[in-house]
Amino acid sequence: YCVFSVQEEVGLRGATVAANRIKPEIGIALDVTIASDYPNSAVGSNKLGGGAAVKISDGSVICDEYLVDEMISCSEENEIKYQRDVIDGGGTDAGAINRSNYGVKATGISVPMRYVHGPNGFVNMVDIDASIELLATSTLTPVSCSISLSNPLSNEPPPVINIPFSIISEASSGGVFSNTALTLSTISVTDSFK
Repeated sequence: YCVFSVQEEVGLRGATVAANRIKPEIGIALDVTIASDYPNSAVGSNKLGGGAAVKISDGSVICDEYLVDEMISCSEENEIKYQRDVIDGGGTDAGAINRSNYGVKATGISVPMRYVHGPNGFVNMVDIDASIELLATSTLTPVSCSISLSNPLSNEPPPVINIPFSIISEASSGGVFSNTALTLSTISVTDSFK
């Protein structure tokens, strides 16, 4: 799916409607995050030129640990520049996705930005390129989940099921409204459920 939603800044309204209607299994929100690398900036570790910011938490969500680990592993394995994104306030559409449909695993990829919500913002193209590369690389990897459905007394191996995942991503438009893209794709997952 590809959805452009609005009103992220006034209650995550567009993502809430989209996530409840589409019912994704996994959500990845694309957004900007606060860069804290200039005098009198907010407390934080994100900086321009540090790479894609892998969302760990913000004021709206504590991201799924497994998805965060997958994003970091994908970045390291593919030599994609990244940094960890933890902020104590704000929020992204990942929060709306996470709370939809009795709970959806969610994380995010953000581009660090100076002067977020101001009339002019500054980003580094290195961070934009890294974010695009991380999203493309992580969502183009085939999915397979190993689920044991057989009788515990049987010697048959559990079946392997390929599951397509719904990926939600957001990109800020820089104005009052935000644009959100919702994409049906795949993410690298290999789990054994017992």
